[in-house]
Amino acid sequence: MNLSPAELRALAAEVGLDEVAVAPVRETPHWETFRAWLAQGYEAGMAYLRRPDSVAKRRDPRLILPQTRSVLVTLAAYDRCVLPPLPPLHGRVSRYAWGEDYHRWMLRRLKSLVRRLEEIAGPFPHRCYVDT
Repeated sequence: MNLSPAELRALAAEVGLDEVAVAPVRETPHWETFRAWLAQGYEAGMAYLRRPDSVAKRRDPRLILPQTRSVLVTLAAYDRCVLPPLPPLHGRVSRYAWGEDYHRWMLRRLKSLVRRLEEIAGPFPHRCYVDT
């Protein structure tokens, strides 16, 4: 698929994504940092992060789809409304928790982007992930 960065950004914007970039697939360059993070117990009870298959896939994403040569990395901002000032010693719930679970709406947007790309290039193997 030969899309320019501007064309790819335009497609992403059509489906509600604020930015998109292409990255090569290779062994994770910060693998030792992740191992140290696990060794410190920072996964906070999320046992799936320690599963051998999960660890291996985080080390080398090519284990997920071996034919993959690159990945699209996207982002979408949470609600951007301007908030009034708060009185002293008051706080707010984080923006990501204001509405629908962002995992759901982000996944819908990713799948919409894939559909748009398939309209241009035809079907291709893919996986969509949020926070992985």
